[in-house]
Amino acid sequence: MTIHSVNRRAAGLLAVLMTGAIAGCAGNGPPVDQPTSAFDVLQQTIFDTRCATGGCHTSAADAGGLILDSGRSYGNLVGAASANEAAFSAGLQRVVPFNPDSSFLLIKVTTPGAGQGTRMPRDGAALSPSDIELIRSWIASGAPGSTVPTPTLPPSATPIPQPTATEPPLPASTATITLTPTVTSTPTQTSTGTLPPTSTPTRTATVTASSTATSSATATATPTIDPASTFTRLEQDLFAPTCATAFCHDALTQANGLNLEPDAAYAALVGATPGNGIAAERGWLRVDPGKLDTSYLYFKLTLLAFDRDLGSPMPLVGGPLSADKITRVSEWILRGAPND
Repeated sequence: MTIHSVNRRAAGLLAVLMTGAIAGCAGNGPPVDQPTSAFDVLQQTIFDTRCATGGCHTSAADAGGLILDSGRSYGNLVGAASANEAAFSAGLQRVVPFNPDSSFLLIKVTTPGAGQGTRMPRDGAALSPSDIELIRSWIASGAPGSTVPTPTLPPSATPIPQPTATEPPLPASTATITLTPTVTSTPTQTSTGTLPPTSTPTRTATVTASSTATSSATATATPTIDPASTFTRLEQDLFAPTCATAFCHDALTQANGLNLEPDAAYAALVGATPGNGIAAERGWLRVDPGKLDTSYLYFKLTLLAFDRDLGSPMPLVGGPLSADKITRVSEWILRGAPND
């Protein structure tokens, strides 16, 4: 496509916008849900058809922490920090009004650099030069918003239950008290039926008490290990099918320097420094054996939304893990992250 054809398409877009403005002045306003701004055109011609589809940037998949569904895309783009850690470290925002070259959206659909992931759209052909020029022109003009009413969506984040560790109570103390009263009364009677003056009854009471209290706790029970919480099972059920996939943590892409394919996952996780700069500065490890609060993997799996320090929740595609799988990961870490 030549520059002249790009210019003709841009001119056509301006004509559409002018037509909408004239219709508004006539008092009728634009037809409902028809694009009347540059952003509306981008939403309907690019985001709806190429981005917010399948397992990508929909509210259900939330790939890369970015939702481009109609009504939610603008707030997730303009002035928003990128979930890509390399872009975030470089201070890039998804869309910087009036500055296309510093907008990560434009970089992702053209030529992303090292650590910035694959070109978007990930599936199918690249955007046409005219589509890219529409995005560039929209950003250069200040990234104006939509004229289509934005629906109000209820919050959908549900906290993921955290595992709790309990300890069995110590055996209760036992006490034994024995009371043994002994009463002895020995009167002496004479043949005349009278007691001699020197004879007096004798009563003897003897009370003995013994108290024995014992408290002991002996750790003799061997903890039961859930077979589903071994590293072998986690690798089979979680890392290989969910993480070590194309464009993510496979051997080819190694997003953020992490390869979670079999035979590589354990060494890449346990005791390894995370690629996230903030987590590394805090002294965290990807998996810190026996410690959840310094294991970056655990935080990434339990994030509910994009975090400026820790990046996007994982996995990027398919939604958050079930509470059962997160519990299995946490139990494995708390056991010392053995290679079992």
